[in-house]
Amino acid sequence: WYQRRVREAVVSTQSTGVYYYIHISLRRYGPEPTDFYVDQNFLVAAATEVPAALLGGTLLCTLTGRKVAFMINCGLLAATTVLSLLTVSLIDEWSVQRGAVLVGMKFSVVGARLSLALWTSEIAPTTLRPLLLGLGLASSAFGVLVTSVMVSLAASHVVVVVIVLSVTAVALVAATQLPDSSNWDLPHSLNSLYNKMHRGSRQQLQESEVLQTAVL
Repeated sequence: WYQRRVREAVVSTQSTGVYYYIHISLRRYGPEPTDFYVDQNFLVAAATEVPAALLGGTLLCTLTGRKVAFMINCGLLAATTVLSLLTVSLIDEWSVQRGAVLVGMKFSVVGARLSLALWTSEIAPTTLRPLLLGLGLASSAFGVLVTSVMVSLAASHVVVVVIVLSVTAVALVAATQLPDSSNWDLPHSLNSLYNKMHRGSRQQLQESEVLQTAVL
């Protein structure tokens, strides 16, 4: 149980940290660090949240499930993070890096946060949901703290890319160890949760025993 909570804290730290880094580092992505470009970056990043919530969050969770939706968004985050290393200009004052950070990374991390919020609340029994919420808020605050330190130390974009990719990889590994909650009857106790987790493995064991008996 505690290992599961740690994994959930890891994925929460990753998504929240990247989300807040984008907003507190808006001055870094633009032709000049002026208020005009900061305001422009903010508007673009804010406008990205609506399609991200509808497509990366709601639609993906409905079509693929919570776990797969989170992992797809993390994969998209990794791809756009690598793409942000390019500083080639595309249209006027917009470079590949600027678009990848404000649109690509923002889109994927918003989708990851929404699918994560739905997913983690469903896999915890009713009596443990307040504890899980507190753990998620604490881990999110830690993610904000780390990103604030990165911005205050003026870490280079290459360092940021390495950190984001590393944390995303850890979050993906942690996500693979958590069960998907799609189409679950929400558990009301620890026993019901454990039964849901182990029901599939018991059925597979019974099927293998039946198959072995038939072969013999």
